[in-house]
Amino acid sequence: GPSIKFAPFKNKKYSIKSILLIPLVNDLAGRSGEQVYLDENAYQWWNQLFYDTKLNEKWRLFTELTTIIKVDRNFVFNQSSALIPVKAFISYFPNQVLSFYAFGDFTTSLASPVPFYLQTGVGSKIVMFNKFEVELLYSDFIAGRLTGAGKTYNLGLRYIH
Repeated sequence: GPSIKFAPFKNKKYSIKSILLIPLVNDLAGRSGEQVYLDENAYQWWNQLFYDTKLNEKWRLFTELTTIIKVDRNFVFNQSSALIPVKAFISYFPNQVLSFYAFGDFTTSLASPVPFYLQTGVGSKIVMFNKFEVELLYSDFIAGRLTGAGKTYNLGLRYIH
């Protein structure tokens, strides 16, 4: 879907991004038959406020406040929702190709009863051969209500063009 990102203030540490996601195929949630869950069967409107600052030569702080409004594609009210994630990342850069980070993510909903979760994690990124980035990430959902729980182990590969 369409998105726009801009820095509305003279202080370039703040930016805002707004995204409208429109489902283009039927049953993304896999509600009928033997379908696999891919995504929400909903129109989604994401509004994100970012703050990114350099603390010193080796440390950076990144924060994000988001509102996510999900409206069921058939406009079924009890299948619609609103979420408010708040995230913070602290990153350490020992050199130009390696970084380490830790993060916290608290997400709550405007539903009743109010579901929420708290996730924390650590990760590392390394740039190899000036073209590839490898990322390792571990996270743990340390608290939650009506949202499930668990741990994640992630490996990411990115080609830098």
